[in-house]
Amino acid sequence: LQTSLLWLSLYAICAVLPLFYAKKMDDNMTLLINGLFGKKEAPATQERQQERFAQVLHDSLGNDCDMELVDDVRNQIIDMKQIFYAEAMETDDPAPLLLDKETLGDCLQKCGATKEQISAFQAQYDFAFGKDAKLHPDSVLDTDKYRIDTEFCSVNVLPDHTSKVSIQEVNGVRYIMIRADEGMVQLNGIPVGLSEI
Repeated sequence: LQTSLLWLSLYAICAVLPLFYAKKMDDNMTLLINGLFGKKEAPATQERQQERFAQVLHDSLGNDCDMELVDDVRNQIIDMKQIFYAEAMETDDPAPLLLDKETLGDCLQKCGATKEQISAFQAQYDFAFGKDAKLHPDSVLDTDKYRIDTEFCSVNVLPDHTSKVSIQEVNGVRYIMIRADEGMVQLNGIPVGLSEI
């Protein structure tokens, strides 16, 4: 009995020890599952599901996957969440809000996607997540933040102020514009006037 407990303890230590050396949470999950259960595929993290969804959306919409459409999809998902949570407050044990490919296809249609794009989206959704997969809204898009990335910079915008961001063309060059006529502007934490930038 003592030998069995010793081997079980040693096995548990060998399974958990690599977790302390993994740099990313995905690595932790994979190492833990592999250590405890053998070679099994770890469930995708929320971050990984968001990456997959972003790829599916971009690949199926092509050049039409622009900032306005993605913002519209984000707003549709926020609306769905608000309606769901308002209705859930009235029930004792609400089921979780889950989005399937049909619901997301309807969302894309409301945002102006064509039937062909929606069909392409749903086919790629099946491939990326599984035919009958349902995703939590936070696994589709992070609606709690609004971040714009380019090759050389990232801009975080408070979710309630996304209307202050626009794309404009000046002298044939496209710019992401952020309205800055209200409140304080800071550069590396230092308050600055706009004429100084």
